Amino acid sequence: MLTIYKTEEEVLQEIKEISNKINLTYKDTEVHFIKANEAGNLFFSHLSKTLEIRYKLHELKYEKYDGNNLSGEVKITKDIEISLFDKDVIILDGIFITGRTPSFILKFISARLPKTVNFCILAKKNQDLVPSLPIPYCAFDIPTNINIVGFGIGEKSFRCKLGLFKQSN
Repeated sequence: MLTIYKTEEEVLQEIKEISNKINLTYKDTEVHFIKANEAGNLFFSHLSKTLEIRYKLHELKYEKYDGNNLSGEVKITKDIEISLFDKDVIILDGIFITGRTPSFILKFISARLPKTVNFCILAKKNQDLVPSLPIPYCAFDIPTNINIVGFGIGEKSFRCKLGLFKQSN
């Protein structure tokens, strides 16, 4: 069963506020956005509508290894096709839960020696994420006892829902 957690209007308002922050921070430079898997698609399609900066969009795809992967290590299945050296990079994703996989992705991207690298996410679930994760752009903090779906997050059948929904059994 699904119940509304954040309406479409609330989600779009938060995305617009994130866009405004990015516009201020990067007004004089080009940003390289990297979508991590599919979760960032819907998020970025709305974020880009209010961006007033120069940017390029890239895609990074990965798969989790089988089993209980406590390290967060993933197998890269589609890499970025340009050099990120001395560039401003923002990694887009849907939701962070433990921070282990984003930590792995951060190390992977940082090895390319970008000028800056930050995350832009729709939500984070764990307030105690790996402290070294640079997340200046996050729309919602979600309590750990709530499962959310929608706006690119969750199983395929729920990803296209506009708004965020609490999922209960």
